Amino acid sequence: MNSYPPELLAQLAPVMFVAGLDEESASHPSASTSTKSNDFALLASRLRETLQAQRKVAIWQPEKTKTFQIILADKDIRFPPRKVVPPEDPMYSASHSPLSPLTPTSPLHPDGLIAPIWIRKHTSLVPSVFVLFLRIYEHPPSGATTNPLDVPDVSREREREAEERKRDMELAAEVAQRKKGTSERGIKLTVVLMTTRKMLDDPTLDTRLTFIRRQSGLDSRAALFVLSPVSQSELGEFVKSLQQALYEPALEYYTAHSKRVRRKRNRHSQTSYPNPIQGTTNIPRPLRPEGWTVRYEYKMACFAEFRGEDEVALKHYQDAHNILVVMFGSTAILPPRTKRWAEAKVLADCINLKICKLYLYNNEHALALSHYNTHVRIFCDFSRGWGIGEETYEYWSWIGRQYRVLAELLEQGTRSTLVIPTHRPKFPPVVSQNTGGGKALIASTLETETIRSMGVNPRHALQHSGFYYVLAAKCTEIRRERFLAHLEMEDSQKVFATSPGFSNEKKVDHLTIILELYTKAYELFKKHTVVNPQSHTTQSRLTLWIAYRIAQTYYDSAKYDMAVRFFERIATIYRRESWDSLLWPLLSTWYACARELGDIELSIKLLVEMLGHGRYFILVFKNVNTESLSHADANNAEGSHCVEDLLAILKVDSLVFLFVLFTEDSKEIDRVVLHMEEEKWKIQIPINLATRQFTSPRWLTSVEPPRFLPLKRENSSTLSVKHRSHTLEVSLSHESPAYLDEEYPITIGITNIDSRPFDVVVNVLIPPTEIDDAVNTIFMDEERSSSFIKGVPFGLLDPGANAVKTLYLVNTGAPGDRVIDISIQSRPQNSIVDSTEPELDDMTETTRLLVVPTVDPLKVVQSVSYRHGMEAWPGLGDLDTFDGDKWNPARTSEALVTTKIECTGPSRLQVESVTYEGEEHEGIRFIESSANDVAVSASANVVAHLELEPSDGFIVAGLRSGRLPILMPGDEEKFTWKLIPIECGHVRIPQIKVMDKRPIFTGETEPTAETMTLGETVKIVNVRLASSMGKMTGGQLELGSGDVNIFPHATGPAAELVAQHQDVQDFVFYAGWFCPFVQRVWIALEEKGVKYQYKEVNPYKKEKHFLDINPKGLVPAVEYKGKAIYESLVICEFLEDLYPTQRPLLPTEPLKRAIARIWIDFITKSIIPAYQRLLQAQDAGKQAELREEYKEALRKYAKEVKGPYFLGEDFSLVDVAIAPWIKRDYVLEENRGFKKEDVSEAWVRYASAIEKRRSIVQTQSEREHLDEIYGRYLRDEAQSEAAKAIRAGRSLFQASANISIDAPLLDVWEVLLDFPAYAEWNPFVRSQVVTDVLGIPTYEQIPQENLRLLIQAQIPPLPLPVDANTPANPINTQISFENITHIDTTNRRLAWRAIMLPQPLLDAERWQALSTTEDGKTFYESVEIFRGPVSYVVDALFAQGLQEGFNAQATALKSRVERG
Repeated sequence: MNSYPPELLAQLAPVMFVAGLDEESASHPSASTSTKSNDFALLASRLRETLQAQRKVAIWQPEKTKTFQIILADKDIRFPPRKVVPPEDPMYSASHSPLSPLTPTSPLHPDGLIAPIWIRKHTSLVPSVFVLFLRIYEHPPSGATTNPLDVPDVSREREREAEERKRDMELAAEVAQRKKGTSERGIKLTVVLMTTRKMLDDPTLDTRLTFIRRQSGLDSRAALFVLSPVSQSELGEFVKSLQQALYEPALEYYTAHSKRVRRKRNRHSQTSYPNPIQGTTNIPRPLRPEGWTVRYEYKMACFAEFRGEDEVALKHYQDAHNILVVMFGSTAILPPRTKRWAEAKVLADCINLKICKLYLYNNEHALALSHYNTHVRIFCDFSRGWGIGEETYEYWSWIGRQYRVLAELLEQGTRSTLVIPTHRPKFPPVVSQNTGGGKALIASTLETETIRSMGVNPRHALQHSGFYYVLAAKCTEIRRERFLAHLEMEDSQKVFATSPGFSNEKKVDHLTIILELYTKAYELFKKHTVVNPQSHTTQSRLTLWIAYRIAQTYYDSAKYDMAVRFFERIATIYRRESWDSLLWPLLSTWYACARELGDIELSIKLLVEMLGHGRYFILVFKNVNTESLSHADANNAEGSHCVEDLLAILKVDSLVFLFVLFTEDSKEIDRVVLHMEEEKWKIQIPINLATRQFTSPRWLTSVEPPRFLPLKRENSSTLSVKHRSHTLEVSLSHESPAYLDEEYPITIGITNIDSRPFDVVVNVLIPPTEIDDAVNTIFMDEERSSSFIKGVPFGLLDPGANAVKTLYLVNTGAPGDRVIDISIQSRPQNSIVDSTEPELDDMTETTRLLVVPTVDPLKVVQSVSYRHGMEAWPGLGDLDTFDGDKWNPARTSEALVTTKIECTGPSRLQVESVTYEGEEHEGIRFIESSANDVAVSASANVVAHLELEPSDGFIVAGLRSGRLPILMPGDEEKFTWKLIPIECGHVRIPQIKVMDKRPIFTGETEPTAETMTLGETVKIVNVRLASSMGKMTGGQLELGSGDVNIFPHATGPAAELVAQHQDVQDFVFYAGWFCPFVQRVWIALEEKGVKYQYKEVNPYKKEKHFLDINPKGLVPAVEYKGKAIYESLVICEFLEDLYPTQRPLLPTEPLKRAIARIWIDFITKSIIPAYQRLLQAQDAGKQAELREEYKEALRKYAKEVKGPYFLGEDFSLVDVAIAPWIKRDYVLEENRGFKKEDVSEAWVRYASAIEKRRSIVQTQSEREHLDEIYGRYLRDEAQSEAAKAIRAGRSLFQASANISIDAPLLDVWEVLLDFPAYAEWNPFVRSQVVTDVLGIPTYEQIPQENLRLLIQAQIPPLPLPVDANTPANPINTQISFENITHIDTTNRRLAWRAIMLPQPLLDAERWQALSTTEDGKTFYESVEIFRGPVSYVVDALFAQGLQEGFNAQATALKSRVERG
């Protein structure tokens, strides 16, 4: 890859500078002995060797290990300046980097993109981590031996401490001086102090280290290490641990660089630039926005590569490459054949290679090759526009270079971890000659392999590197031809345009390059030669062709002896395999080499062999009257002449034999036969004197009589056999648009218009959509899925027959188009599909793409207005003040809820009724509703009148009546009266009367003049809803509280069963031992005898991997062959479908199956909720009521039990559905007064049979830990979803959201803390200002604990997307004042608490947390919990809007960070 700067191609890795390991530093003067100095010199030497043996600079390095590119440096090394002026210069802030296009002295000034020196700066001159090795001072021991019992010498101890403190001060000063230089660049400084093993045991060492760290200003994280002389293996472990400890700071260093570059990019994207002036290409112009974008995208890609984030780097490299393509597309931006044009072209080639390499790291071979081919195609098209077309050597030089660097990249990759996909054909099996059908089987297999190999274009499938070396060599051959043509034109003094590089091209040895490329390709093709396992022969014809090209190149280079060696080996195989079309040109060139070498014997051999390949002797005969033939035989029938002096004419292309016949009488020449002998060769060729030339190639098969076999073709041909396509007619019938949350039918009709019967199946795919919260479901027959339905049978269709089925589509989420891909597959009747040979499958696929527009059937707009009670509150002496059950209107607020429902779809909808369904709450009273008084009309003639009475406390300024002649459906108009109050206090609003004077035609009677004059009175809605003032309970803010700390595993019989299912299986069962829904699935697994792997999880912790399995975070869930399934009954049904023959749990008869599902639904909707409500009820009266409700549900169920199980003798899925709650009846019996006997005798018998079932007993844990869990339910403290659902309306209020973000954790953290930028992306929190305790905004706007936040939020949030200019909705604007309670930069958490109201009234605290998932993504969580009396008001008024706000902020945060 020497064609490009190595800096632009090398794999980037974090850079570490290591200083202080030179011999002088290692033997730093101290009071140690010379032996110890030698020990430290040896330690330094070993450290240098170990560090230098770490990661090396290379182009191919896919490994993701925490290693550095380590560079040994001097302790006093100086880093390149960040800007052209020093920091103390007044112009420092306005200056730029020495490598910036804005700096006049820069090599990129004024319009350069990226120079290799920029990469060199970050890989060789500036590290991310600086490790400094130093010796810590050790006081010399006393020369005289002392008794341990002697009193220490106080003066000597003081002298030692003083000397140590002095040396430590000097060492700290040296570290501080080095830290000053690293801190300016944001580089992590780490100090390693080398000392003896004895010093490690010194009790004063920790104190000294603390002193040195504080004096030098080192931070507390991985900044100070101590090392003593150790063995080589221990030294390797130290270097490894050192790199792991410093890897995270290195990533932070490169992340900070990325953020700085991103900010610069955003600033430049908002800067306008003038268009370039045409015709002024030689005038320096500043870099255009496209160029700045390329710079910033390339830099961010490099920094992402430093961090090992290949996907992020790939995205930025692709963006940079796309912008470069745009720049090359305009000659005004990049004029051709200029210096900047050439630099940009090199940069584009290197970026292309980086992109291909990153794709190959991920084994995405097709994407890598596709991008590479696209790059070559685009720039080939550009080259023609630049005047560098196929007729120029520059064009072929560039293409050859592209193929060569790709080949070199693949060659390096295959030496490491890259595996090239194989595209080799399968060899036919060996068939015994005695087998009757052997020949037919071989022929069939060969045809199959022929079909399989059809259409495979090597350019569309990644090959080994030898393939691309061949292409590079062929391009170089064409390059040489174009160059020789230019050279010939120059020699002939013809006028032609000479490119700038023509003089350099003259210095290029093209033949050497071609020879090198073909030689590399030859070695690689030999390495990848395919060997037939049956015949042990190799398929090496392409390898031989490459060898022939090598020989031809040797011939062109006048190296004839080398060419002959290759020709001899190649010709042997060509003769054996009868490749005459390839052998003929080889013989010609071989013969030319023999002539040049003067090898007469070889020349004769080759000439004779060429006789059978189109070269003929030319014989010339003359009739001369002479006496006799000098060599006539006795019969005088033929003459035999020996051509002896043949050597004189061997160097001509044709051999001329001159035969002169001397005869006395007229003789007729009967025939002429040419006899030739060479060693063992004996050749006879008859000459037909009547034929002057051969009209077509032919083989000689007999000399006497002469017979020839005509050759009809020179090369072989191929025959393609394909199945005849099936002819089906497909019709799709549907009436668009579809409504959300409704079943949308699509009729699929298939007609067989072919002459053959076909089996037809249909597959339906609904691709993922970008519509928010969209969950689309399709179902047909018994198949139901949210993505793909496979193999719905339409049956056997005879010719002319048709079949019709209905596909149903159910859409949720936001409106928008839904796409459905329908595939109809047809096969002949009774055809057998062989999965090993899919090419033989006679299947025709007919596809239809259907776009279904989806709309919301109803648009509902609601508005709420409030009015506080104006009556006086009762005094403290009034008993009503302390009576919680007493309804006091004075302490309430009235809420008027107005709902507007509009039909937005094209179809007419009839509204039958509208019902108010409010949550029951002791602090809420429903007063009045007009929900059932719904009027729908085409238009209205509205008159509104304000009726004032003398007792009213208002007067009207202006007219009292208003009229709207026509008010169309969906329209809205406002009447406004200006009222002037004339009294104080609680004044009644005047009465308003609204009339609709539009005539109403009922079809029965005509409207009278009276009704048309009076009209119809319109009822005015006045709905008042008291605010929620009840009591709320419970709630924990701390993570890991509540049910998180449950007992971690099963016990008793269930534990034994768990131990038996720990082996890895395709079916993975995620369970919580305590959960009754889990026990459902567990029972079904045991009943059916399925092999499964049991994995215990705590669903309350909601770990990332488990959330991937079940987005709800609930157990049970299963993972089968990489696919996730959840919901207990869904899993049980899945088991039935997956293992239909293993102990069926559902009847096979459709009617009984449907009845079973009905009672399963009854269990889910009636029995289980009744059980849960009774379990959590706290009031004794309420418990009695719920106990009867539960028993009534059980009685209804027990009446249907056939005995001993629900369906009779067979244990079924109905029994599975209810069994866990029967096993938990004892909880209600012991705590809620429930008795089985009170239900019915049938229930007692049934429950007893269920409890004794083996699968149920085996899956039940011991009561000890179950009692602990159900104790929380009995106290109504449990945090499970079931408990929350039962407790709805009485628990504390909270809003929460979480989302997975495909971005580094630090990037998300930066966006969260960038409060001033919230308006640019956040639809919920539009403004978040950091203030001091007095509410005055801080200058830096950096959040710190105990500072304040002034938050302006939109509840509900604004529609996405938003930016800084998106106007707020004043009606939905809410202001809050918060105290920042936590800023945890280590664990990435922050929190604040509301302080606008006293905490006993409203305690609202919001937490936001970030964590890293197993797949490297960032998991964002946010929760706000409200306590206190005012939280009930928040719940009633803002619950839905707050939750929408949390969800909208999470979605917007994901978009903001991933979009960069």
